[in-house]
Amino acid sequence: TIRKTDHNFVNHVCLMCNQRDSETTFVPDYTAGKENTVGNTAASAYALQDGWIYAGVEQKIVKYRIGSDKMTTVYSCTGKIPFNVNVVGDWIYFSLGGTTSEEGGIAKVRTDGQGFEMLLPSVMVGEMLVVKKTVYFTTLKEKYVDFAKDCAPLYSMSVNGGATKQIHDGYVRDLCANDTHVFFVHESQYGAGTLCRMKHDGTNMKELLEKDIVRLAVGKDKLYLTVADGDGKFFLSSVGTDGSAMTSIGSLLSGGNTFLVSNEKVFYDGSLTEFDEYGIILYDMSTKKRTFFHEEAQSCHAVAGYLLIENYEGETLISVSQYDIAGQKWVTVAAE
Repeated sequence: TIRKTDHNFVNHVCLMCNQRDSETTFVPDYTAGKENTVGNTAASAYALQDGWIYAGVEQKIVKYRIGSDKMTTVYSCTGKIPFNVNVVGDWIYFSLGGTTSEEGGIAKVRTDGQGFEMLLPSVMVGEMLVVKKTVYFTTLKEKYVDFAKDCAPLYSMSVNGGATKQIHDGYVRDLCANDTHVFFVHESQYGAGTLCRMKHDGTNMKELLEKDIVRLAVGKDKLYLTVADGDGKFFLSSVGTDGSAMTSIGSLLSGGNTFLVSNEKVFYDGSLTEFDEYGIILYDMSTKKRTFFHEEAQSCHAVAGYLLIENYEGETLISVSQYDIAGQKWVTVAAE
């Protein structure tokens, strides 16, 4: 007697016979009233909603509850890598990367891995931010005529897919949002960056400030900027969410690729400068002191008070080191 071969379900479909498993009753991950309205305060690979962290790692969407030491797979994106993870209520929104724009796109899946839907196929997404019922995203153009108009324009689309609308031309980057507005930097071909703001629904677009803005982050009641002075020096400044009252806070060692702000703590990396070897650098705005926080990591992510550093063996993710900024405690979360 030969034992019957078990089904091999991936994303609720058997890889051998294509039979679907039974649809389970959906149970939200969040407590009623605690779901996000802004999918992620800044474009990132990680998102947090009511104690659950969601991420795009390798070729899958994963999640884990704060306090857990292991992540679980939500959805396998076979052959494609998910980026720009946002979570709003029951749904995870993310972009898919490929070697060409035809292989990319924007998709969503429920937090239990059911109901996958491709919202916008054949697009190479740069950054993406989901706010209430709208997906904001930039498209990376492989060929462009005018850097400041064509390279990475900003578009919007319903969270249910459908028609797209161009919101802004040019090279748009550093998408972030607070409870009322979406912010971004529009960069000219020669480095000057204009700080822009619009309401959540994409209306009332305003240019707030024109500086050589390297990085932008949103705080509780103000924005934080890394600004270059033209002589290779970088300075940390704050500005009101209406563009007023720009205040210089202190000097930084680099512009870096990482720029994370949590209360009085600023984390950034030393890449692209002589300080690359120092990894992640911590600047305390209250004491004006600098600490070489994590000398091995060259980049990190953050979600609402947690710093996340991915640990690889070769090209395989083995764990995520999670740092509680308020509690000053490290926890290792193993990859599945």
